[in-house]
Amino acid sequence: MAENKTALAALVLAATAVAVVLVTVAVQQRPTPPPAPQKYIVVIPITSPITSCWVNPLLPKILGLNSSDVAGVILYVDSPGGTLDATEALYGALKGLGKPVYAVVAGLDASGAFYISMAADEIYASPGSLVGNIGAWTIIDPRAFWTPIPLEVFPSGYDKLFGMSLFGYYNAVDKAAASFLSVVIESRGSRLKAPADLLATGRLFTAEEALKLGLIDKIGGLSEAVADMAESLGLTSYSVVSIYSYYGISPPNCSGITMAKVPLGILLNSTLTPIFYIYPGAVQIDVNASAPKYRVPQVKPTGKYVVVDLSHGNLIPGVFVQDLAARLALRNCSIAFATTGEELKSLLRNATGLIIAEPAEPYSSSSVDAIKSFLSSGGRLLVFYDPRIANSIFITTTPPSPIYLDGLLTPFGIAVMSGYLYNATAGLTPATSNWQFVSAAYVNSTELGYGRYVFFTPAAISGSGVGIYADAELLGYGPGKYAVVLQRGNITVVGTITSFLPNFVELGDNEALLNDLVKWVCP
Repeated sequence: MAENKTALAALVLAATAVAVVLVTVAVQQRPTPPPAPQKYIVVIPITSPITSCWVNPLLPKILGLNSSDVAGVILYVDSPGGTLDATEALYGALKGLGKPVYAVVAGLDASGAFYISMAADEIYASPGSLVGNIGAWTIIDPRAFWTPIPLEVFPSGYDKLFGMSLFGYYNAVDKAAASFLSVVIESRGSRLKAPADLLATGRLFTAEEALKLGLIDKIGGLSEAVADMAESLGLTSYSVVSIYSYYGISPPNCSGITMAKVPLGILLNSTLTPIFYIYPGAVQIDVNASAPKYRVPQVKPTGKYVVVDLSHGNLIPGVFVQDLAARLALRNCSIAFATTGEELKSLLRNATGLIIAEPAEPYSSSSVDAIKSFLSSGGRLLVFYDPRIANSIFITTTPPSPIYLDGLLTPFGIAVMSGYLYNATAGLTPATSNWQFVSAAYVNSTELGYGRYVFFTPAAISGSGVGIYADAELLGYGPGKYAVVLQRGNITVVGTITSFLPNFVELGDNEALLNDLVKWVCP
């Protein structure tokens, strides 16, 4: 009996051993499942001015991020923006990417950088970040529009050299800004709480303000964005790498572009479309060019004449002087130029009028006395001050300032205010209707015709008297009714020159006003 049990036990053990062997063989023959593919969250640093030098090499790499091992893309943004062409190209590449895209602002997300952030599904910003600066700008060399085209340059058409008229150029900038604004409105959709006219001002918002306005989705940094993206995609194992590490390449070497402030010359040379989506505060404006000088004709005045002062570093566009001379000639009145203080005193003895514009140096007490004496004997003083010309980036010397007119005007109860007038209610409209143009129709002077005058960011004139007034905002002072032209006794002060230059003089009734001013200074 015992022998039978022992035999049975041996049989069971043998069968079990065979079963174990069979199971082991079966396991060894079954193919091992491949490891799960590595997933990447790819970070694209946008931490310099956006130019074609940096963007163009990156575009094919961005398109390659549609690879199956890329789970999502995060834009790490600290940039003032850049050129129009590079900005729109990068935005288009990211917008067409078939992956989730988040943006993280770590400092500055301004202008073109903010434009690119509109390609993101979610936008995060660190607490100290600044966001916005929606809009566009360009550089227009005033020498191209104030002086004739050199004879040796023969264009086939009048717009061939620049591709468009001056106002066409302005309109192109406005259209670029309007396109930018429409991208923001479309991308943010129902999340956007900010009115379009607020965004169109070009203001920068703090992260907290941007969150309330719906310009961003969350205050946070890169770690929060990565964690949220991984959770939304159900990722349990992934790696976070930069786009350069992902491809094993180095960032493009764009000399000068990675500086804290990009030189304007480099910015201009980096694009064929000189319209910029960039925060102007990030641009180093250092143009080595001088404003055009007017060549003084050596002609002794005869008969009635008006003196134009050039003895105090006055910045007067040559084309404006030529226009004044032509209009005065129609009234049988010539122009004499004072290039020194002594010459000014001498010429004033027999002059009918005196024109002073944009002085860059103070008037001596003897010159002031000569002008006072001239006025007391019935002479007329016509003063021009233009804040746009005074602050032109093409002036390499100390720019003219209203302070140099104070010694002349304040004794007569007149002062030129700093800043300029603008239309705060205008949106991104065609150039002559946008914020830079102020319409004036309030006239209470018997010597100035009534009409609709269109002034280009003029100065405001302070003091009692008659003249032309505009409802506008003065930079730094707010809204009010400000004088652009003010008459007081034998003095007329005009807060603009640009409004009478070619192109601008054709707006509204500006030409009629210029004729009235010429008639007044040489009655």
